[in-house]
Amino acid sequence: MRVIMSGNLPHDKESMYWLRVKAIPSAPREKNTLQIAVATSIKLIYRPEALKDINVEKESEKLTWRVSGNKLEITNPTPCFINFNEIIVAGKKLQNVSYSAPGVTTKFALPAGVNGGNLQFSVISDYGAVSSLHSTSV
Repeated sequence: MRVIMSGNLPHDKESMYWLRVKAIPSAPREKNTLQIAVATSIKLIYRPEALKDINVEKESEKLTWRVSGNKLEITNPTPCFINFNEIIVAGKKLQNVSYSAPGVTTKFALPAGVNGGNLQFSVISDYGAVSSLHSTSV
């Protein structure tokens, strides 16, 4: 597969697209066989040349965190997508955390009974490695 950029993308921040690929077996159907179709979704992130030396883990330290009702609000002032591995508030792990887009405030649901306290999070690097836990409070 070849991915080719066509059109203009922002030069001051990353852009993200979802690449969805479905592989369907081409073998003829036979008795007593199992054929599996595989569907994969991959985040495809374009980083402009001006941001080539950016370090996502260091940029994640610029995030601001706030509790609003039963939601955790994360404001991302950086030019890059911050992909979370996990977020833990007051010792309870948040479910279904994903990413925070550049210049956007993202909201995740807090576990029942949690309304702030010590916050720990880890992010995923450009190479798929998980960072060490960062700590702050909300």
